[in-house]
Amino acid sequence: MSLTNTIEQFKDEFYQSTKKNMIFKKAQKQDCAKFICEKFDINQLLANTILQIPNTNKIYINYPLLKSFAYDENYDCILEFIIKTINQCIQNKGDYEVHMNIKSFTVSAIERYKPLMMKYCQLLGNDTTFSERMTKMYIYHIPVVFDMIKKIAKPCINPLVNAKINIVPNDESDKKLDELLGNNK
Repeated sequence: MSLTNTIEQFKDEFYQSTKKNMIFKKAQKQDCAKFICEKFDINQLLANTILQIPNTNKIYINYPLLKSFAYDENYDCILEFIIKTINQCIQNKGDYEVHMNIKSFTVSAIERYKPLMMKYCQLLGNDTTFSERMTKMYIYHIPVVFDMIKKIAKPCINPLVNAKINIVPNDESDKKLDELLGNNK
């Protein structure tokens, strides 16, 4: 059974025991993420969520998996893992490109993950190594709320990075991700 399927089972278990809220879900989602982190080693979760594609300069960030365990208390750990992955890629390949799957990202997710998003944007805005060594950033499965995300992030993003962002059309996202990951999502 895949990690994603196992996590889904634990999420189902959590929501069966707590009755899923229809409104005021932020605290409950944070509690569910904590519950998932109690069931798995955070390094295992991160290694399956943020990874360098073997023998390439490509780093893949899988938001649909990330959202299952990300919460306020582990944002720094997540960011440290991203930094470590980028540094390893730069060390091994000289540069890097980011491929970010943001499928299922919602308006409420903007608020919930805003501190993590801002820290990542500040990293790209403040560290010239990360902004200069990034060759491209590809974003897949663009949600309807993407314009809101851009407004929040734009002040923190280095213009050099902003010019490297490529939006993959939604109708091409699955095919392009399959090609990138070799069907091992």
